[in-house]
Amino acid sequence: MGTKIDDFKSRMTSFARPNQFEVVIFAKPDSINKALHERLKFSCYQATIPGMSILTTEKDEGYRSIAYQKTYEDITLGFYVHGDMKEIKVFQDWMKLMINPENNHIGYYDDYKSTVEIKNLDRQQKKVLTTTLIDAYPKSIDAVTLDADSNDEIMKVNVGFTYRYYKQVFGGKQETVGKGLNDVTTIQRKNLTSGIIDKTLTVRQRKEAFDGTVNEVEQEEF
Repeated sequence: MGTKIDDFKSRMTSFARPNQFEVVIFAKPDSINKALHERLKFSCYQATIPGMSILTTEKDEGYRSIAYQKTYEDITLGFYVHGDMKEIKVFQDWMKLMINPENNHIGYYDDYKSTVEIKNLDRQQKKVLTTTLIDAYPKSIDAVTLDADSNDEIMKVNVGFTYRYYKQVFGGKQETVGKGLNDVTTIQRKNLTSGIIDKTLTVRQRKEAFDGTVNEVEQEEF
């Protein structure tokens, strides 16, 4: 009995810990110094491993739904704010590259997209999972509440990030989370409608799911 209990305890201590992580943000513009990049890494107290969902068609006469695209959830990163409030300023300046606040002009995608790495660590601080967000940028900065009674609390700010897709490395082996239909060519998209998919979808469903005319224009611009 004692052996079984000891074996159970040993297995229970091998779980991953949500407080063992590190976030590396390659903030824009590129002129941001290394010291501020390091500060953002240590100031980030909360992060999210992004989720993923599969879009499906409506059920057909055989009660089947066909998967046709992946979608990725935006993530939120939480930061402690230092006295000079550069944790807030750096993201505000980054977002100015997207939309100029003075004239509302829209910036170039390549000028503000960047990379974010979320690293899960074990108790020996070794990386066990690295999630890399591709073409990432801050989408929102939450309002920060000020309170005269909060004498001993540290100011925090949450920043919402969006991205194109992500890659993950588990134990040194990279697994790429495939891109959605926005990233396939016209020929590849047509091939997707062949075979069993071609037989289970109606003509209208195939056009709605795989036509991709609008998405192709967006891809060429970026």
